[in-house]
Amino acid sequence: MTFWAFGDSFMAHNENYIRVLANSCNASRVRILGVHGSGLLFTYQQLLLNKDRIKKDDVVLIGLSSPSRHLFGDDNNWHVLAAGAVSDRRVGQSTRHNRIEIEKAANDYFKYLYNDYHVQNLAHAIVTSIFKSIIPSLKTQRVSAAITVDRYGYSNTFNLPEYLFKEPDLHSIAVRYLEEELKLDNEAIIRKTLNTYNHWIEDDDRYYKYFFNNIPRILNDLKIDKVDYSAKLI
Repeated sequence: MTFWAFGDSFMAHNENYIRVLANSCNASRVRILGVHGSGLLFTYQQLLLNKDRIKKDDVVLIGLSSPSRHLFGDDNNWHVLAAGAVSDRRVGQSTRHNRIEIEKAANDYFKYLYNDYHVQNLAHAIVTSIFKSIIPSLKTQRVSAAITVDRYGYSNTFNLPEYLFKEPDLHSIAVRYLEEELKLDNEAIIRKTLNTYNHWIEDDDRYYKYFFNNIPRILNDLKIDKVDYSAKLI
C-alpha cells in the first residue's frame, strides 16, 4: 500500500508528520509529490498525472496551498509567489530563460497583469475540480485534503467544504504552537524555526501530539484510529 502526498513544501519530504501518518496507515511505500513553493495549479496537474496510478488500498493526502502562488515555464518549473519571488526549488532543470529574465517577467506580470479577482476564481475552479471530480474518481476512499497556508486568502468559497475554512491551516497550527506554547513573538525567529522539512518544529516531541490533536478530521479521513509515533524515531 502506498501513501501519496501532493502539495507544496508542507508535503515535500518523507519526514516527521508525513512519516508518522504513513506509518500509522501501515504504508509500505511513500510517494512524495509535493514541491517547495508550488501552488494549486501544480498540485492539480500532479493529481491528474497520477490519479489512475492510485490503488484501492492506497492513502492520499492533498495539501492546498495559497491561491497567490503561480506556475510558469516551458517545463512547469517556475513556482512564483504573488510578491514576484521565484522559488529556487524547480521541478525541471531545463529552461529557455535564465533566472533574471524569469524574475523580471514575474514582476512585470504582477505589476501590470495580476488581477486578484481572476486569481480567486481560478483557485476556486481548481479546488472545486479536486473535490468534485478528481477525489471522487479515485479508487481509494482514504483521502484527505487540507489548506497548508493562507487559509484567509480564499475569498471565493462557494460550494466548497466548509471545514476547509473553519479549521486552522497547517502553517497556523505551527505558528500558534510557537506563540502560545513556546512564547515566541519574533517573526524572524518564527520563520527561521519553521525553515525545516515540511515546516516541522524540530527537537520538540510535544509538538507531535499538539499537531495531531489539531488535525482530527484528517486522521478520520485517512481512517487512522491510532497515531503511531514510533516512526518519528526512525
